[in-house]
Amino acid sequence: MTPIQAAFAVARQGHRPPLPPRTPPRLAQLIQLCWHDDPIRRPTFSQVVAGLKEVRREVYAGRQGGGAGSGAGAGGGGGEKASLPPPRPAPVSRGRGEEGEGERQDAQRRRAAHTRQRGDPAR
Repeated sequence: MTPIQAAFAVARQGHRPPLPPRTPPRLAQLIQLCWHDDPIRRPTFSQVVAGLKEVRREVYAGRQGGGAGSGAGAGGGGGEKASLPPPRPAPVSRGRGEEGEGERQDAQRRRAAHTRQRGDPAR
């Protein structure tokens, strides 16, 4: 597959590369959240950083504890703690009150400007 074909497959057909089998479940979940088709539903940068710190703590704790609870493999994280919080819903107000909300609004503005430049109809 050429780079152009790969870009088309990702952009238009939603293809994603497979994750390695030993990917910690929390990291796999975070990656998949970042791949969401709707940019508004993707985690904010602050949420990604928090999720990566959590994955790092779990992996480090697993290495220190001889592998137990490392999150590697099926069910390694266990229980309710194994899932990250869902992405925040789209902001209702135009203000920058909540942390990360300004990032989301900036992304929306850039996307709208890019759409206008390409001449695409508004979504």
